[in-house]
Parts: sequence; structure tokens; C-alpha cells
Amino acid sequence: MFFSLSGPEFLFLYTFIWTFAICSLFCLCLAISFVASLNFVSNTKMDISLNREELGFLARGPIGSLECALIYLGSNGTFSLKDDYAVTKTDILSDHSLPLENRISNLVVQGQSMKITELRRLSKTSPEMNSIRQNLESQGLLISDLTRTRFMRFYYFIVACLIGFGLLRLISGLANHKSVGFLIAILIIFSLGALLLSFVFSNRLKSRTGKGDWFLKSKRQIHAELKTGAQHLNDPSHAPNLGLAIALFGLAAMGASPTPWSKALAMPESGSTGLNSSNDSSDSSYSCSDSGGSSSCSGGSGCGGCGGGGGD
Repeated sequence: MFFSLSGPEFLFLYTFIWTFAICSLFCLCLAISFVASLNFVSNTKMDISLNREELGFLARGPIGSLECALIYLGSNGTFSLKDDYAVTKTDILSDHSLPLENRISNLVVQGQSMKITELRRLSKTSPEMNSIRQNLESQGLLISDLTRTRFMRFYYFIVACLIGFGLLRLISGLANHKSVGFLIAILIIFSLGALLLSFVFSNRLKSRTGKGDWFLKSKRQIHAELKTGAQHLNDPSHAPNLGLAIALFGLAAMGASPTPWSKALAMPESGSTGLNSSNDSSDSSYSCSDSGGSSSCSGGSGCGGCGGGGGD
């Protein structure tokens, strides 16, 4: 029956189905973000308590947690940074450290050094990092990768079906020597539109839920003084506050002028050599600025760890 319609009737119905499908998918995308914000874990508690590592992950993903942990370890004297952007363990980690900080500290053997890039690579897949993500998801602050993947697969399936219906009608029209110019135009327009919308939906289903955005924004407002004052927290006793500043505001909290630690954390992961005992210095210069939600980097080293606020 669908293919027995006249040309104008088919085009009208086909356009309506496309529009209805896209609007329905957009509503579903919004619903996923809303439902993920609800907390169905442990009697639906609404109070949220996150440590600095979890706040860093909420703000910028795994790299946010890693930057926070490494800056904390460097500022409290556990790690010292060499000229070749490798770290050495100079002190025993305190009992007040967090799980990821313990993991990173244990990766560096006393008396040896390890490249920042190698520490970053090994820590990203650690059980502690997975535990941070799971805790954020359980509190309704992050949309899981599985949910996002399932939605995008469903989206591509619907789009493929709609394009398939149009192509079948196009083949039928060509076989019967009918005019198919409008159908070709509609197929091209909606196919390109669907491609663009796939990026829109993917960005809409970002890691944070609406609840996560609200919580991060409120934390940044509460600790707004750390955004510009963290560079003055040089004493080891202030290491937790410096770690919190990095978690919430990124490396820009350390000041406008690049520091050895910010340069090291901006090094790309490619080309890392892991454990080393030589002083193979790497000539790498860059500039990095961050205004809370964006960052800009330039120079030979790339912009691996230079991160900003992450979209309030």
C-alpha cells in the first residue's frame, strides 16, 4: 500500500515520517538524559558527595582525574619532576591520599623514574578509574557509554530504514519511468540532515547528565576562589586544595604562565618510553590558556593534557 501511493501522496507521507522520526528521536535523547539524572541506587538518595578525583572525572573525564592526582602528588612532595618530564618518587604517600593517587604512586618504583605519558596511559585503564566512573554513573551524574552506544545504534537503524524505503520507491519509480527528481532531492536533504543530527545527538548525550552539569556548576561557584588563587598554594599542606582546583578548573588554575607540571601534563601520549634511567631531555614548548570552559594550545608538544572546564 505504501508504494501504491501517487507521487505527491508518497512524498508528503515520506516527509512526514522523516520529520516525526527525527522529532521522536530528539525527545528520546532528552528523556535519556533526564532518566539518567534520576538516582535509583540505595533508596534514591539525592545527596552527592564526591572527592577531588571524582570531580576531575566529572569535569573532563579520565584526564581530569589524572591531572588532579598528579598535581596533588607533585605538590605534597611524593613526586618530583625531572627535566625530561619524568617523575621520581621522593617521599612516601600519606594516609590521606585517594585510591587513584595510591595507584599512580605505586606505579613508580623508588629510585627509578617514569614518564608522565606512561603514567597517564597506565592509569586510564586502572580499576580505580573504572570505579570512579561507576560511582558517578550510580549517582546519576554520568550517562554510561553503553546507553549512549545503544541510542546511536537505534538512531542509525531508524535512519537506515527510512533511507531504504526511499531507495525502494526510487527504484520502483525508475523501473516504471516515473519522475523521481523530488524524491532524489528529499533523499539527499534528509540523508545529509541525518548525518549532521548524528553529531548533534552524540554531543547531546555527552558524559554528564543534566544533574551532573548542575552539580559541577554549583561546585565551581562554591570554590570560585580556587580558579585564580590556586597558583599561590605552594605549601605541601595545601596540596588537597590545589588538587581540587585542578579538578574543577583544569591546569589554568595554576596560573597563566606555564609551569613544569602543566607542560609535562600537556605532553602527548605517543612516543612515551615508560621507565627510564637516562636524561633524554625532550625540547617541548607550548602555551596553554583556559578560561573555565575552553582551552587553546600551541607548540611542538601538542595539547594532550591541557583541559578546561567542560561545558557549564
